[in-house]
Amino acid sequence: MREQIERQGFSYATLADPNTLAFARADAAGWIRTLPLPAIIDEAQLVGDLPLVLKEYVDSLPGDVSFVLTGSASIGRTGLGGADPLARRVRRMTMWPLTAWELADQPGSIVDLLFDGQPLVGSLDDADDQALAQDLLVGGFPHMRFPGGQQRFRSGWRYETIRSDLAAILSDKVLPDARADSGAAHSLLDGLLRNPGGILNVAATAGRVGVNPRTADRLISVFARLFLLHWLPNRATAASHQSIARAKIHPGDTSFSVESFRRAGIALPDDREAFGAVLESHVVNQLIAGASWAQTFTTAFYWRDAKSQREVDLVFEDDRGRRIGIEVKAAGTVHPRDLDGLHALQKKLGLYRGFVVYTGAELRLLEEDVWALPVSVLHDASAFAPPRPPAIREGRKTPMSAVPAPDEKSETADTDATVFLSYVHNDDDRLDGNIVRFAKETVDHYDFLTGNPLRLIWDRNDLTWGENWARRLEAFAETTTFLMAAVTPNFLKSEPCKEEVLDFLAAAKRSGDPKLFLPIVWVDVKDTDVVPAADPVLRAIDETQQLVIEELWRRTPGTPQWKDAVHEAAEALRKTITHRASAAFMPRTTAETVEDFDPDAPGLLDALANPEFQAAADAFKNAMEDIGELFTAAPPVPQQPNAAAAAMIDLGRNLQGPIADLDYATSRLGAAWEQIDSAVTKMVAVMSRSDDEPLRHELVDTLTGLRQSLELPGTEDLSAQLKMMGSFSKHLRPMSKSVSAAIRLLASVRAAADGWLTQLS
Repeated sequence: MREQIERQGFSYATLADPNTLAFARADAAGWIRTLPLPAIIDEAQLVGDLPLVLKEYVDSLPGDVSFVLTGSASIGRTGLGGADPLARRVRRMTMWPLTAWELADQPGSIVDLLFDGQPLVGSLDDADDQALAQDLLVGGFPHMRFPGGQQRFRSGWRYETIRSDLAAILSDKVLPDARADSGAAHSLLDGLLRNPGGILNVAATAGRVGVNPRTADRLISVFARLFLLHWLPNRATAASHQSIARAKIHPGDTSFSVESFRRAGIALPDDREAFGAVLESHVVNQLIAGASWAQTFTTAFYWRDAKSQREVDLVFEDDRGRRIGIEVKAAGTVHPRDLDGLHALQKKLGLYRGFVVYTGAELRLLEEDVWALPVSVLHDASAFAPPRPPAIREGRKTPMSAVPAPDEKSETADTDATVFLSYVHNDDDRLDGNIVRFAKETVDHYDFLTGNPLRLIWDRNDLTWGENWARRLEAFAETTTFLMAAVTPNFLKSEPCKEEVLDFLAAAKRSGDPKLFLPIVWVDVKDTDVVPAADPVLRAIDETQQLVIEELWRRTPGTPQWKDAVHEAAEALRKTITHRASAAFMPRTTAETVEDFDPDAPGLLDALANPEFQAAADAFKNAMEDIGELFTAAPPVPQQPNAAAAAMIDLGRNLQGPIADLDYATSRLGAAWEQIDSAVTKMVAVMSRSDDEPLRHELVDTLTGLRQSLELPGTEDLSAQLKMMGSFSKHLRPMSKSVSAAIRLLASVRAAADGWLTQLS
């Protein structure tokens, strides 16, 4: 600060000076008034009430008054009942330790490149483990990076300096309002520093180092204020439940952990587990620091799913809803299992891009929008082609699945239409890739028939396009866009696939062309019981002209039957495109859409006000609760097999009446829901083109309430339990089947409502 702005007219005062500190603590208001303005106040955290006094002073002066407060701990987070006294008057900046990017004098921020740059496949510098371990020891503090004299060559000097720094930081002088036993503080800090990237369990950590859990909880907050530690919340946890508990803890600088490991007799990189943990913290710290000056505004998390135990080390989410995941591996190769966490995150929340940072030398594409990045990219901007100009990027690329493969035609190509393929990845694997192959051959055959190309975009990893589909379709407003759906029982069970269909159909209705949906039926689902008859996606398939190729999965590509089916699909595309291009086709306006409504069909308010729907919903909930209560009241299952079998027979007999009630309630609710589904679909089609924001918000609130009215907590766990129960005894299978059907109906309702809400928003 003195180097940069004192010479611009700022006065400078430091509270590290004992006399100045004594004056400021005795009379902070009087001391502030002695400072020539504008002023720099260094080590401002040493006077606890300084921010509050400064607030009063600044508010009493006319015009703008500039103070710069610096310190080795966070400033002004206490007072006013815990509120920040400087709220709305201050801009806070965290000066992270120097990053490899800064030390190499690279332009911009690596975080911007991770979001919008194009990784350039090729060889980079590999990371020698010994050199990397030394880099982790040195860390990023300037006095460690640029020591004087011959000290830079002595590792022993670095260890001694780190230890001395930590001892000084944990003294009473730095945070006079946070007193603690120095021995307990150092023990707890060591326990945390030796578990970098670990998920915090305060009680367990406190127990290991012999510190009271309450004391440990308070000390961890002190460590964070002193920039010794920082933490990432779990993105899988609801925002209202996010706290430091179960957060991932990282050292403020990797040198802290390396020095602590050394005192414990652990040397890097010999101990691969410790080496990998510190490397994770290194990458996290480098990227979070880079985010602080990036043009892309982001929030940082980690992600861990409690059920599957899948985890992603670092997740950035920007203000446009794009999400990137970064995994860190202390290995020179990347194994397919290293992508498990990214795949799980994609299925749960969606993923824009994924990266695996490792110690190898090859920057390579692992799968669509997932790259292996050598750790050397942290100091090498040449590993990325620069982001496109903002004016081009405004269209917002769809996450992962909607990005064309390198051999696909670009968006600017002169294409007749764009075809989106939606399918279940496991189905394609089961058919040896024939689902994707069929779609590709259909597009190629269309080119053969017409001399004009189509553009195919497909989801290679059962990923979800979700809310960005509407924007994607708008980008192709002057072409026909199709959804080619590979229909199987698994497709109807896949929530991501169903969301894609519902979002796409909503967009098709807005354009006035219902022929945009092209179901390719690989397995006949007319009599399937995987979803109820009222399922909106199943109904859409039944009501749409479809191509049934049920026998094709047994055929070898290239056979006459295969070629006939490819020709039929290409012809269907050609006829629709020709129809759209003809003068006879004109997209319908909102008014024309309203006029097309059946005058005798119930409107949205009529459907919602219909007492039958509420009665059906109540009966449905009661039937589900009856079964739950019966299970709760049932006596424990005996251990002896014969007695257990007899108990299952009795339980199955007692369930017969509740099962019949549930089957009737499910059928009744499905019929009532079908009326509401039709009315809402029409209303949403109208509102999607309307500029009446108050009415739109009212409809969103109504649909949100409708969705919540049918929420039954714990249905996912219940479904898994029922499958197990059905396997346990045949006498419980009728119950398992009935409850599963009821749960699928609820899932269909949620999928439809989510599709409407996405369309309206």
